[in-house]
Parts: sequence; structure tokens; C-alpha cells
Amino acid sequence: MKLLQFSADKWQEDELNSFLDATFLAESSLVFHTTDGRLQFQVKCADGDLLDLIEILENFPKFKLKMDNCTVMDIHKVTNKRDRRRGSQWDAHSMSEVAGKSPAALWLGQVITNVGRQTVLSFDMIVLLCISSIVAGLGLATSNRTLVVASMLMSPLMGPLLGASFGLAVHDHTLFMVGVRNESIALFATVAIGFVMGIIFIPFAEDLFWPTQEMALRGVFAELLFGAIVAVCGGIAVAIAETNSHVSSIVGIAIAAALLPPAVNTGICLAYANVGPSVTPDVDIDQVLFNDIAMGSFTLVLVNVFFIYTAAALVFKLKLNISWKPKSREQLYQN
Repeated sequence: MKLLQFSADKWQEDELNSFLDATFLAESSLVFHTTDGRLQFQVKCADGDLLDLIEILENFPKFKLKMDNCTVMDIHKVTNKRDRRRGSQWDAHSMSEVAGKSPAALWLGQVITNVGRQTVLSFDMIVLLCISSIVAGLGLATSNRTLVVASMLMSPLMGPLLGASFGLAVHDHTLFMVGVRNESIALFATVAIGFVMGIIFIPFAEDLFWPTQEMALRGVFAELLFGAIVAVCGGIAVAIAETNSHVSSIVGIAIAAALLPPAVNTGICLAYANVGPSVTPDVDIDQVLFNDIAMGSFTLVLVNVFFIYTAAALVFKLKLNISWKPKSREQLYQN
């Protein structure tokens, strides 16, 4: 939620009040009379509506809002100290003291806030990660493509990777490291969940004709080339979606399709190859085959991470046109 504050002449009060009452962009507005005889407007609006509201006010008849005459503040606050330590200080960062900044600077602040929220390893992200990994494991183990696709749409793996890409683009070491750390933790947890599911499915593997088609396809090294192409396209798409309020962010969720199933598949195949012979000694398990599939799947994960990260960082760099290195995160709001 954003708070836009600007001043106007007293004779403009009725027209501006009528406009603010009628527009769907402003959720609420207050007017204060200053000692110099002017008016001070405070307008609350949603994050995604801020730039549209500013653009309308800049072209409003008989008013013409000027950027050096307004202030924008982020009125969202984070009270959880543990979340703040883990990186959500980006979520709570105030956009106050931006009077005189261009619309591009305000837009940049919005992108930073959105990316920061997705980078945090929150409780919601952990729950979604566990659920999506379990669904992916069920789909891979039973060769059910519907479940695999469903897990892709639930996966939150793209968020921290997006934070690392944006951190590189704006030369922010803290955001970059938070993104890398949380993405590494998430991928490790995904492989671990796959490993546990692999152990659970060991008694049923022979009846399910392991490796299933869904499992085997993600262990073929020839797929790495196609995976790299998809990852590059995905990285470009998610960066464009994140910096464009008119493009659905579901793109970022769907791109996680390239990350989640191979990571879960790695854990399943490792469990079956190394624990399976002890659980079902009467079954002849091709350990070399399943270890190869696990290695191929994990390599696919690394390839996808690298190309999504690189492509997204390049697009962020181009779109935000940032060619300077800030001394602090606050300078990102002073473009």
C-alpha cells in the first residue's frame, strides 16, 4: 500500500476532491489546510495503481501535478524481527523522502519491494515448497503428468532466484546473497523431500515399473540443451513480468516448472539406487541406471538455475538501465 502526498492551491480543492472520490485508483484521501493557505492531499492507493494515479494527476486539467511537489511513502510495515533478519527488510523499506524523484525511480522502488517479498524464506514459502514437492514426487513415481504440472504451478522456487538476479543487476550484495542462500536451502529441501518419498515408494517401485517415463526423461543428458533454451526464455519472461505491472506474475510461478521436478527426481532416484537394495534385496535394482538419472536430473537443475539467473539479471539490467553501483540500498530509491 502506498501513500501519495502532494500540495495544491485552495481553489483546486473541489475539482480534486471530486476526482479522488470518483476514481477507482484512490482507496481513500484526506485534505489538510496548511498555514500558507495551500492544501495538502494524502491519497492512499494500491502498489500497482501508484504510477497510473501519478500519471493521471500529471495530466489533470488545471492542476498538472509536478514530481518535485509530491512525496510517496510505503505504509506497509513488517513487525516480525525474525523475518527482517532473513531479508524481509526489503518488504518494510520505506519509500518516504522521495520528493523530486522521477516516476522511473518510484517504479524502481516498487520492483525492489516486490522482488524482496518473494526472496524471503517465509513460512508460506516453506509450506508451498513441501506441498509442491510431494505432489511432484507422486507424479514422477506414478508417471502422472497432471500431478507433475500441478506441482510446477504451486512451486515457489522462482522467488529467491529472482532476488539473486535482481541483486546482481542493481549491485546489491545483501539481496544477492539472501537470494542465493534461500534458493540453495529450497533446492536442498526439495531434493531431501524427494529422497524421503523415494524411500517410501521403494516397496511399490517394481509394480510401478520404475523408472517411469516422467523419471527417465529428466535424466537424459541430451535434454540439457533444450532445458537451457527454455531456461533462457523463462528468465527473460519472468524479468519482464516482474517489471511490468500489466503482465501476470504467474509467469514466474510457471517457470519454476524447470526447477522443481528435476530436483525431486534427483532425490527419488538417489534413494532408490542406494537404499532400495537394503529394503527389497530380492529385487534386482539397476543402481547405475538410477544414479545416472539422478545425476542427469541434478545437472538439469543447475543448468536451469544458471540460465534463468543470467537471463533475468541481464533483462533487469537493461530494463532498469542501472549503470552505477550504489553505496547503500537506500540509494536505489534515489535514482
